[in-house]
Amino acid sequence: MILILLLACSGNEETGTPPGEVVFGEIAPLFVGEWAYVDVDPGGYSFDELTFTVDAGPGAGDGYWPREGFWQTCVTKAEEAGADLSTTDVVYCLTASLDPTNTPPVAAWPCVESRGKTDYPTSDGISSLALVSHGDRWTDWPELGPDKEARRVAAHEIAHTLGLEDHYKPSVYDGDGARRNVGGFDLMDNGWENPHFTLAHRLMLGWVDPDEILSINIGTDVPAAELSELVLLNPVEQHRGADDDHHVGVEFRIADGWNYYFEYRHGQKSQVGDQAGPIPQGAAGVVLGTDVKHDRSTAVIHRPVILKLPDDAVFSKVGDSYEQEDMGTGNSLRVELTDFPGNDDVKLWLRYGERAGVDSWDGVSPAADPSIQPWPASDERQWQSPDIEIRNAKSDADDNFLNMPWAWNENRIVARVTNNGNVDATDVTVKFFISDQNIADMELRLIGAVMENIGVGETVEFEQIWTAPDEGHYCIVAKIDPYPDELNPDNNRAQSNYHRFWSESASPARRVRTHVAISNPYDSPTQFGIRARQSDDSFRTYLETTSVWLDAGETRDILVMFEYANKSMYVRENRVQLSGWVHDPDLVALDDGALWERNPQLTGGIDFVITSGLATEIIDLIPDRTKATVSGRVEAASVGAVAVDVGQVIIGYKDLAGEHQSALAPLERDGSFLFEGVEVDSGRVDFLPGESGYAESWAEIPE
Repeated sequence: MILILLLACSGNEETGTPPGEVVFGEIAPLFVGEWAYVDVDPGGYSFDELTFTVDAGPGAGDGYWPREGFWQTCVTKAEEAGADLSTTDVVYCLTASLDPTNTPPVAAWPCVESRGKTDYPTSDGISSLALVSHGDRWTDWPELGPDKEARRVAAHEIAHTLGLEDHYKPSVYDGDGARRNVGGFDLMDNGWENPHFTLAHRLMLGWVDPDEILSINIGTDVPAAELSELVLLNPVEQHRGADDDHHVGVEFRIADGWNYYFEYRHGQKSQVGDQAGPIPQGAAGVVLGTDVKHDRSTAVIHRPVILKLPDDAVFSKVGDSYEQEDMGTGNSLRVELTDFPGNDDVKLWLRYGERAGVDSWDGVSPAADPSIQPWPASDERQWQSPDIEIRNAKSDADDNFLNMPWAWNENRIVARVTNNGNVDATDVTVKFFISDQNIADMELRLIGAVMENIGVGETVEFEQIWTAPDEGHYCIVAKIDPYPDELNPDNNRAQSNYHRFWSESASPARRVRTHVAISNPYDSPTQFGIRARQSDDSFRTYLETTSVWLDAGETRDILVMFEYANKSMYVRENRVQLSGWVHDPDLVALDDGALWERNPQLTGGIDFVITSGLATEIIDLIPDRTKATVSGRVEAASVGAVAVDVGQVIIGYKDLAGEHQSALAPLERDGSFLFEGVEVDSGRVDFLPGESGYAESWAEIPE
């Protein structure tokens, strides 16, 4: 159900219409399922207290964005007004404008809390909700278009709650300077023309069954490198599905995570969508070709997932076609519109084979494709690649320390690379880099390179030895060197931005401190925002700031603190995700000159795991270099001199020959330990608590 939350909104004084009916007169046609609204007086909250200003620069037309705590306030107020949030999917928060006559108007800019749903505390426990914010006066933002309607804004913002991204930014151009963004062909780009979603978005949402698509992988489905096939397409707007003669679209599988799609768009009189923009009305419709890459790189400016194919692959008449050469084979792919046989279908001629004199492309060839997954490793590890691991003797003994560099000791950085091509990949080189812990693109420092061979379909581990210089926290990056004629050059980088801390139970609780680097990638000042989420409210997460102005190219460290706020000895784990967002200071107008690119761009993120545990310390650490021993004791620091006799200790050291060594030792009943046969020059001893309820500790071996 969609719940509309009206925050001190007014109705129509002339007609006496209440505010809910004023709003629903415009957006109710949007909601096919259940919906309801509650009219809420914020109870002392003014507009300034509910929102904050984002100053995008002189002449930008400032947008007003929700202040920290706004979303939880809306959830709480909705419950107080009697809303049943247990049956609610989306809360659409409408805030009364303060001064719509101002330039720019003092009104809430449309935005969402996040793509997808977020957990919020309610009287019944935790509710998973998607939240949207918008001003109640739909005409407050004239630059969005003179005929902007509420339903157009609402449809675009609610689509964000389904996980879809904006596609009007960044602008991408072909070699002739033509803009390749999908524009009026997709609601996530130019929503003011009321378009439907492109075929790729329909597939992502599950609105089109993959079986309704004619899918062709030239590398495997056309082994003789020859294709000549006629196909009939239904308009995607009709939801007719597929049969023996018709399909909803055509898919060419270019490489792993990279497809071309061709779809037939023909506006239907019974529908609101696809009645304007690039889709001609009263005609036979158009065929649209799109280039779709699922790519989550860390770059601040990146291509949208969906673009039009180069050279404006939009067919509106018989004979229109799209053609590109398959580099390295002399073959080419050609899609041609040959007929409109009926009022609601189109015939395409699909061909692949020898043909000269066309532009080159990076298409499907008999070629290798070494690839590595960027991220996420899982829903809980959004900013860690599943193909990168940091291993060392410490993590070998206790996998809680996996992916955590062990300072002063050898670490094995492993990158798993898969060959998704149809040819063996020889002499593949992976370079390994580190950067400071960050949520933005930072300078990378090369630490080494490894070369291996990868057979077709095989996954090979590339291992780089690295000695972490100190107790700092690092981002690890693995890059595959460009490979000749590889199928997909966009799957060659992965990153692991992860760290684990122990928050020690004590009185008062000890705050764990770290710093996260942020940077401005632009050559003009801009605003950088930081968003945080955590999984367990028994912990506290503190940020030095959530929004800061940075000069051109400026880098800054932001203090982050974690604290366990419960005195229980039970081991608890809190997963924190930080993400960075930056505003593009160069406002780029779209084709119609109306909509400005003001939304923030994702710069990257980092995962933290904070585990509770009683504080410990390693005491009486004594190296006896004549006997080649190291001894000491582990005590619980927060509850007096109590011996710790659970878990184990590990020593990491350089021997007298300068080689890295390690060894494990158990703890005795009095908390003591003894390492024998260790010829130590320098090193450290770490306490590994396992699942004992104690926190990790370590100490440097005295000289």
